[in-house]
Amino acid sequence: MDFGIQYNATLLTLEHRYYGDSQPFGTWTPENLKYLNTTEALADTAEFISWYNSTLTKPTENWLIIGGSYPGAFVAWFKHMYPDHVKAAWSSSGVIDPIQKFTDFDLDIYLSTAKSFNNCSERIAMWTTDIERIITQG
Repeated sequence: MDFGIQYNATLLTLEHRYYGDSQPFGTWTPENLKYLNTTEALADTAEFISWYNSTLTKPTENWLIIGGSYPGAFVAWFKHMYPDHVKAAWSSSGVIDPIQKFTDFDLDIYLSTAKSFNNCSERIAMWTTDIERIITQG
């Protein structure tokens, strides 16, 4: 069935800074990791949209940004922070009440490993503490 509607769309996927190949620095230090945050990533997305529009013969305002879970929250925040960059945001299961210090994040892992043998949960805690020390102190 033809309703006379023509669609011309391009699908683009952006990689969040510090994930995959998007490493802005050669090393991860506390000084460098301060740029691993949502505010910077939102600005990256706004900059990308502006840049991409500059490459088009006829720039478009008809951007739709989509995400689910953390990206769902991200696109909602993006539409709020940069309302003129996108026509709409589609947030699927976006986080609505982010917790700054979510200490129970790995509780299920702890409870499962605590049932294991050889002090598994204690060893994981020691490794995590050591990794944190290496990241913060070198």
